[in-house]
Amino acid sequence: MPIGSGLSTSLYVLLGFVGGYLLTLGGQSGSLFKFANQVAVQSPALQTPTVEAPPTALRVEAKTEGNGWNPRPTYSDWHKPSAMPGSPLVQFGDCRPFCDRERLKALLPEFLEVYKKRPFKINTCGQNVMHAFITYALARLLKPEVIIENGVNAGGGSYILRSGAPHARAYHIDPLDKPICDKRMKRWMNETNAKYLTGEKFVDFQKYDWDKEGIPKDKALVLFDTHVNDWRDTIEAAKKGFRWVYVDDNYPGHEPGDMKGMALKQVLSKQNDDSFQLWNHLEMYYEVPPLILLAEYMHNQEEWKKQFPKPQVFLPKQEIVRSNFVDPLDPMHAFTEPLLNMKNPTDKKLFEKIYQIVEDEGTCQHTTKPTFTTCPVFLAYTNMAIAKLRNPPTDGSFL
Repeated sequence: MPIGSGLSTSLYVLLGFVGGYLLTLGGQSGSLFKFANQVAVQSPALQTPTVEAPPTALRVEAKTEGNGWNPRPTYSDWHKPSAMPGSPLVQFGDCRPFCDRERLKALLPEFLEVYKKRPFKINTCGQNVMHAFITYALARLLKPEVIIENGVNAGGGSYILRSGAPHARAYHIDPLDKPICDKRMKRWMNETNAKYLTGEKFVDFQKYDWDKEGIPKDKALVLFDTHVNDWRDTIEAAKKGFRWVYVDDNYPGHEPGDMKGMALKQVLSKQNDDSFQLWNHLEMYYEVPPLILLAEYMHNQEEWKKQFPKPQVFLPKQEIVRSNFVDPLDPMHAFTEPLLNMKNPTDKKLFEKIYQIVEDEGTCQHTTKPTFTTCPVFLAYTNMAIAKLRNPPTDGSFL
């Protein structure tokens, strides 16, 4: 999408470089920085794109210097998909096919058939129905030849992941040989075309010699569900030559949790060396939507609507670019628009099928008045995201 021509283009580019310079100096609250952002928001080139083109904003492009990549971004090629570090966001880069909402919805019926046959109905400390659908959908859409699951627990996620990519070579990695929360549960395992690096056989993803396996790293999906440093693991995956990473514990910036501020979403919300280094390794980042509007807010929906006229927020680039536009501590502005619109009859029927399954199985039985606004399986959503990593330099060097 072209920016324009003549004086207006020069002005926008000049302001972009000025804003980038101030950003590098840490002057994100400077008046000139704010002015540059506000002018950029008004640019015709920064209008919300059509459905076919994913949201775009400033391109964060790493300069090649010597044998490595410069961790400080420069701003150029505004028309390319990307965004600005230090801003609340849910997506940048070309997220297709994962953000094709109709394709996601089309996968729901087949997912439900898989979900009904899962090895245990209540997956303690494991994936609920929303997490499970996202896992299944990503595997179905990417069609990886290899899946590497870091964090197995009881194997509920393993079952969903393997169902979504039944022909993939699988690696399951976990330091424990039993479920972490309920020792009475027996871990689901399928050793066909799979290797389990668990218990006494455990080898950390970072230390394992993936080259000796001879796997196509560019066609592998690496899942991190370990509740430890996803920032470190994602960068290490990039250094090893992997291209696709899926993170489960992707907590927002206001909630450090057991990720201690090092979930990808938390790091991307900052402006520091960790954030810039992560940006240098990412080509695409997309938080897959929850099935419905977060249930924990449904009880106060009318009041919420008064405060936030557009509660279903898929951040357009105007909000991504102007970092002072929203409160980064406010989680309302950092969620992808839910997949299902409960006011749409077709979407509502799809959700009723999902709810009927969890209700019939007694998943919500411990709630006093089970509804989709109180059932725990619809409360949890942790901004699960898929990321495409940049190719490392040909000489093997990587920051």
